Amino acid sequence: MKRWIVALVGLTLLSVLISGCAEITARDRLMTRYDKITPTPALMAMPDNVRQAVVAYNAGRYYDAAIGFNSVLQNAGERGIHESAQYYFTECLYRLRLYQACQYELTKILFKGPEGSTYFTSALVKLLAITYETKDETIIFAVLSNIPLDKFPKMFRNELIYLLGKMYFYNHQIDEAYTKFGQVDDRSAFYAKANYFKGIIEVQRKEYEKAKNTFDLVQSLPTVAAEYGESDKVKEMSKLAIGQLFYAAANDPSIPEERKEETFKTAIRYYDQVDRDNPQWFESQFEKTWAATMIGQFGISLGVSLTLSSPYFEHRFVPEIKLIEAITWYTLCKYSQARVTIDDFLKTYDVMHTKVKAYLGANGNANPKVIYESLLDQYDAAFKGQNTELPIQVLTHVLNDQRFLSNFAHVQELDREFARMEASPAAFKNTDFYRNTVKKMNLQRANIKKKAGRWAVDQLKEVETMLTELMGNAKDIDFELSDAERKRLEEKDRFNLDFQETISSQEGELLSPAVPDSYQYWPFQGEYWKDELGYYLLAVRRECQ
Repeated sequence: MKRWIVALVGLTLLSVLISGCAEITARDRLMTRYDKITPTPALMAMPDNVRQAVVAYNAGRYYDAAIGFNSVLQNAGERGIHESAQYYFTECLYRLRLYQACQYELTKILFKGPEGSTYFTSALVKLLAITYETKDETIIFAVLSNIPLDKFPKMFRNELIYLLGKMYFYNHQIDEAYTKFGQVDDRSAFYAKANYFKGIIEVQRKEYEKAKNTFDLVQSLPTVAAEYGESDKVKEMSKLAIGQLFYAAANDPSIPEERKEETFKTAIRYYDQVDRDNPQWFESQFEKTWAATMIGQFGISLGVSLTLSSPYFEHRFVPEIKLIEAITWYTLCKYSQARVTIDDFLKTYDVMHTKVKAYLGANGNANPKVIYESLLDQYDAAFKGQNTELPIQVLTHVLNDQRFLSNFAHVQELDREFARMEASPAAFKNTDFYRNTVKKMNLQRANIKKKAGRWAVDQLKEVETMLTELMGNAKDIDFELSDAERKRLEEKDRFNLDFQETISSQEGELLSPAVPDSYQYWPFQGEYWKDELGYYLLAVRRECQ
């Protein structure tokens, strides 16, 4: 047999140089472990194609190196160095930012398990790096599903347990997810994120006190590495989660009636703590509207409704806001305001409902990939002021959901990598690997678009169902309001009373410019200012007699 193969195995093929830099983390050491290949005597005795691949790799000519290592893999006579060639091939792809191609090759190493490959740990850290880069957890979840956790490197134990918990959570295996999140070490950068998920599960289980303690713990944890732990982001998310748990608790039939009002008020306090720079701020304000309405704090609910109805949020789909507002005006017996609000609701959302029904009727059974592309085209056109089949509010509601955005981001990443593949040298493009990879990527992109399209159709069906119900509720309110207006007119004629004039005078007295030193009072005069959003408060009194 060829003596250089034996020598190579004995000297641990393709030994490495670690850069002599300042002290770095264990993860960084693994990431840079194979930056260079040491030109050992055994290496220099290899055939020309191997040496040329190594020289190209060390010089940063990763396309040339990839072609060389790939040629080794195609040569059965060089099987003795296939394991190393396979790993360095993935390193080339990673450094060329061909992440999808790299993932396909990394799985060939990782599915062998820790005992099946010398490069298992390094392949794992590369896959984790790609996962954080692309935000696509599909491959790492597949790896976690196929290899027992106790076989993974200890240095990544907490990270992998956390990811395994997420996998169970997304698969609706809540008990398994909760167990995994509970196994994350309290010194880990993933401890805050694991506890956030624990709190969500505890709310689902109606373990409200336990959930409150869990979210409080998240709030108290120190900030850790942004790229992995993201504890600041998780802390902000937990503020909304605490408000939601109190709202859920207040609506729970097991909560004594005398405690409900205070529980709703607590929910409102936590909704108010969500920072206005937080992407969840709009959601917190919307839920605050419901909480305030439930306990008759109509000045707050109408003030929040004013905020959410401002031009800053004109593309948001929140039909419930106007319905809550109409119900509130009706409850206060302010029939003129209720009439304007309910008429506006019926006019706006009847048109929207008709468009959604028509779109589903014409496209509900279309190819999901076509649906995906159609919705994106409409979204782009709507923002340019062009007429579209679906209203901009509905398009925004569906396409800005995190589940759709994740698929969209994945497609964008694939498109970027297609461009990199297309720009690669002719010698690289002429390989079977290139052709097979392009086929895989095309199939993957088509499947992602189909998945996103199917999900979008399901969301549109939910929108249609929601609007059907809300339109029905609005028509019931319209009927009740018409009857109340009739009775009001009869009473006014009978007793010569003008309720509106009296109440308006009383409401004017309610407004006082005496405010805390940290605030400045400005009356709303029909003009919206961004820094005032969320602070509107309406002074209202019942007109009911």
